[in-house]
Amino acid sequence: MLKVSSESDTTLTSPSASPASRLHVALAVAVGCLMSLVLSGYQFGKSNHTVYLLDAFRQADPAILANDWFTNSTLQYHGLFSLLTRWCLSLGILQPMFLIGYLITVVAFHYFAWRIVRAIGGEFTRPTTYLAAVVFLHLSAAGTGLGGFQFLQDGAFLPSNVSNVAVLAAIAMLMERRIWLAAVWTGVAGIFHINHAVVAPFVFAAGVLAQPGVLSGPRAAFRKYVGPALLAAVLVNINILPALLHLGQQTLTGPGMPLPEFIDLYARLRHPHHYYPASWPPAVFIASLWTVVTGALVLLKLGWRIDDAPRRALLAVSCLLLAAISLALIFAGVIFVSERLVQMAIFRFTIHLMWLGCALTAWGIFEAGVLGKWSPRWVAAAVITLLVGGYALAAGGLAGPTARDFLLGRSTPLLLTTLLTAAVLFAASARPRSRYPSPSACFGGLASVLVVCALGWGRWFGLNYIPEDSADYLRLATWAKANTPKDATFLVPPGEQSWRLAALRSIVINFKAIPQTSAEMPEWQRRMQDVTGQDNLMVFAGNFPSTLQQLDAAYAARTPDELLSTARHFGATYILTNHRLPENATNPLVEVQASGSFRLYKLGEVPLNPSDRPARSPL
Repeated sequence: MLKVSSESDTTLTSPSASPASRLHVALAVAVGCLMSLVLSGYQFGKSNHTVYLLDAFRQADPAILANDWFTNSTLQYHGLFSLLTRWCLSLGILQPMFLIGYLITVVAFHYFAWRIVRAIGGEFTRPTTYLAAVVFLHLSAAGTGLGGFQFLQDGAFLPSNVSNVAVLAAIAMLMERRIWLAAVWTGVAGIFHINHAVVAPFVFAAGVLAQPGVLSGPRAAFRKYVGPALLAAVLVNINILPALLHLGQQTLTGPGMPLPEFIDLYARLRHPHHYYPASWPPAVFIASLWTVVTGALVLLKLGWRIDDAPRRALLAVSCLLLAAISLALIFAGVIFVSERLVQMAIFRFTIHLMWLGCALTAWGIFEAGVLGKWSPRWVAAAVITLLVGGYALAAGGLAGPTARDFLLGRSTPLLLTTLLTAAVLFAASARPRSRYPSPSACFGGLASVLVVCALGWGRWFGLNYIPEDSADYLRLATWAKANTPKDATFLVPPGEQSWRLAALRSIVINFKAIPQTSAEMPEWQRRMQDVTGQDNLMVFAGNFPSTLQQLDAAYAARTPDELLSTARHFGATYILTNHRLPENATNPLVEVQASGSFRLYKLGEVPLNPSDRPARSPL
């Protein structure tokens, strides 16, 4: 690092300044992990797990989900994740291994996030500056980027979360000029998730081309990067090639759904929170991009103080991501020119741009003194005041009853978040000449983090709101798993999410598990139309929880004859409703189990009649 003489730069020039020890870093990373766990919590078997785990269960026991259209006839693109899940299933260690995998993902995220901050600030960067960057990330709607994507989505062990962290690790390695490790992490990102298999190689290429001497030096300087590039390409193609083969086979069967109709169903109806920017409130853009702006200002003013290699890689990756996200907002968010561009989910990489902005902002304020000598303390006080004031106003009803009930129901994690934020910011704003904590203090801090995790696990952690099925519904699924044939097919409310995973039984269709390609969408559309009785599915468009409620209401309004007709058409042998059905003399239904308001009926022996189409409403 270049030495400067200004009063605000004493952290870099003071004789008392010294690189942080591994113990200091370990304590900071542990506190960062605790902050993320308080916000994200942990869960298993909900939300995306109800889709991502199905392929592994089906492969582990082919009799399970054998008649499920979605599981057997659509693109399943989490190959390595399914393989690991199947291996854990065979050993009977699925849930503990997922917990371990999630904790490793959390630790890896914070470790490589620290490495990026250190690459920006140099070896004298204090770990508390990295923690300040974590605070800035969490203040950005709990680290939520455009499209509602997070580093630790759903608070679960997911392939996308592993790939998110792997891309962050690749960026850190590029900034440190560890190109082979960057290639490995790029490959890991691509192996676990198809979106990252497409985008991560471009991130790697941008970082490599930005290395000193690659474009302007002798040819030999370029050749040494060929090996890492080939390694990254081989690894990501492990995921890309099977997907391309599947898409090629679909192309031979004929054209898929027209693009406007695909956008309506896939983006506007099923994923407006991910793929339809017109539905996002302005707060989403502000929370996602404010640190990008502040980070860019810091880089413009103080970029000369960052070492050449990390600055080049940082600029190249940031410019690439910013350009990609901008193009996606136009061509996959406003005018929608391509199905594939939508499916790439480029918005999910906003979180990496956000972290780079948070790292630069924290370094500029708490290390480089970009706002002046006393600015860190004023920033810390302002953030705490805004945080507490925002909680108080929202809990008082200013943000509406839903937000108030949400905050009041999660008072403990909010209190922990506030206390941790205050401690981190005031530690980061301490006088530059202050000493690092002693080894005994570091060990005490690590022990305190472990105690809080042990006491708060499952009770104090988690601010995520995840719509889920009721306990009565899950009890009925558990009963069906133990008391119905493995090859049974169930007609269930389309707003449900968990029957396939909880009961391990086939269903006709639900809203949650949607295919990824236009060639597969017509069948999903047809089944949803038949189950809901609506030709125009766009009448259900809205936010995800309200859409689920509307779908279940439409299903509940169907008559017994309509439900019977739908069940027969798709070969279902059971019908599940959320109310008791009146008896039908011509086609009696036998109630086999009840749980709360839910009723499970078994159909009589009726042959499959594909031409017996259920009635629908044209509205």
